[in-house]
Amino acid sequence: MKRLVFFLVFYSLVAGFVTANESKKRMLANRGKWQSYIKKNMSSVFCHDGGYFRSCFPIDLSECKTSVIKTSQDCFSSMKFPDKIDLDRHGIYFGSKVGYCVGQKLESDLQNRKSRDSKCVDPRKWL
Repeated sequence: MKRLVFFLVFYSLVAGFVTANESKKRMLANRGKWQSYIKKNMSSVFCHDGGYFRSCFPIDLSECKTSVIKTSQDCFSSMKFPDKIDLDRHGIYFGSKVGYCVGQKLESDLQNRKSRDSKCVDPRKWL
C-alpha cells in the first residue's frame, strides 16, 4: 500500500496546475485545481493492470475508476486543505493523506471480494 501512496505523492508534486511564486520560488497550487488534478489522475495509480487493487480484487478497470473517483471525493470532503498548497513544503504531506484515505476506503469497501492469494494477504509483498 505504501508504494501506491508514493505514486500519489509523485503526482501531487508534478501537478500541472502549479504556479511559481517568483519572490520565494515556491511552487503553489490552487486547492480546487490541485484536487481536480489528483482526482483525475488517481485512478491510474490505483487501477493499473497488475497493481494491488486490480490483482487482489475482482474489479474491472471501469468499476475501479468509478470507485476511485467516488472515494477520492469522499476523502477530499472529509479533509481540510489551504486555499493555496505549497507543494515544496506540503505536497508530500497532503498527497500522502489523500492517498492513504483513498487506499484505506477502497480496501474497506472491497474487502468482501478480496482474493485469498498469498500476495493479496500479505501487504509487505506490495512494498
